[in-house]
Amino acid sequence: MKQAFPNRLFIFLLITCFIVSLLAGDSVDAASASLPVVTKVEGKVEMKRPRERKWVLLVKGLEIPQKARIQTKLGARVQIKLHDGSTITLKENSIFEVVRSRKRHYDFRLWVGGARAKVSSLQPGSRFTVRTSLAVAGIRGTDFLLQAEESGKTVLSVYEGKVEFRSSVTGQQALVEENQSAIVNEGGDLLGVTSGTADDENADFASDGSTTLSSSTSTEDLGFSFPLFISAPKNGDVVVSRSITVLGSATPGAEVLVNGNAAATDASGLYTAAIALSEGENRIEVTSGSDKEAVTITVDSLAPVINI
Repeated sequence: MKQAFPNRLFIFLLITCFIVSLLAGDSVDAASASLPVVTKVEGKVEMKRPRERKWVLLVKGLEIPQKARIQTKLGARVQIKLHDGSTITLKENSIFEVVRSRKRHYDFRLWVGGARAKVSSLQPGSRFTVRTSLAVAGIRGTDFLLQAEESGKTVLSVYEGKVEFRSSVTGQQALVEENQSAIVNEGGDLLGVTSGTADDENADFASDGSTTLSSSTSTEDLGFSFPLFISAPKNGDVVVSRSITVLGSATPGAEVLVNGNAAATDASGLYTAAIALSEGENRIEVTSGSDKEAVTITVDSLAPVINI
């Protein structure tokens, strides 16, 4: 009888560990299920995982983690599928980053090249954005092609549905609908919405728009929230000044904090904040609601000594 209690305790602990392991497994499976999966590969396509320097070949069935970059070589393309059935096909000579991939929150970065996306209808509160160096496209449920050149020039073609297109530099924005195109040029100006779309086979983006848009149009009127973005300074920058102005964009009307202090914002969602720096590394953290972005820059104010 004296051994009954220890035996019962041992059985209880075993059952508890078994239940915990099942719950943990479900959590891992759920997290894994939200990651994009490679469904088709043609040619040489590589991926670089976060905090790794080596590029590895992509194969069908491989999951793409958050912060990973995909690179397609000449003559190559790849298709990835999201958990909701949406697909993104990358054209040759493209570099693409999965910034964030959650069940109701998708943010991607097209560094260069072309990306064709077919997006399932989004549920209320969901977000699907693709950003280039100068523009951001907010998708409601559509079929579109986004092309980014090395200069930053970005061309959007919408084949079905609607896309909210915005310049990250000027704050200009427009709602681009079916069979329409829009361009953000090298200077960050949104040139306008025009009829017609790019040929998806050769991605000919030679023509420029002709309609100038007003930057006074608010994204609140378009019914979309844009992701938080830091335009300047860039992560890894080295400066000599002990102060700097932080620039970026957020959802219009939202409060933006830079290192805990309120930034100045305008009607288009652009924000600015002057902050003091100290010698050495400085972390700049920008928050807006539940969104958070950060960069680290270095102050090196010591002038070099030149011996003559």
